[in-house]
Amino acid sequence: MQKIDQKDRTAEGDKIDMGLFEKINLFDEIICLKWEKVFDDVLWVEHRHLILEMKSCTDYRIQMECKKVDSFRFRGNGKISGFYVKNISPMGYETGVKYEVGDYENDEIEFYCSDIEIKSIKKN
Repeated sequence: MQKIDQKDRTAEGDKIDMGLFEKINLFDEIICLKWEKVFDDVLWVEHRHLILEMKSCTDYRIQMECKKVDSFRFRGNGKISGFYVKNISPMGYETGVKYEVGDYENDEIEFYCSDIEIKSIKKN
């Protein structure tokens, strides 16, 4: 799995916490998937953003917003064995697609997105 480059930034310009993404596979259960439609009034295009909330066996919760989601696939019961976020922009596959997100163990979820913003991390 490729690590996310230290220079990566969210759409708001905040630096992505590299330590967090290296430990994100600690979250093993999806508890909420929520879709939001966002209209880009400059390009006159509608985008889909995904609010993804997961929890860990150590009683932590994370909520993240995945922006401009494409090729979304989800199957199963929400149990994740190997959640990952991989920077694919250096490969030059598609314009605007920066991350591949998925489950490398059981292939329960997979999608691509342009940016990821961590909304919250908390212990219950």
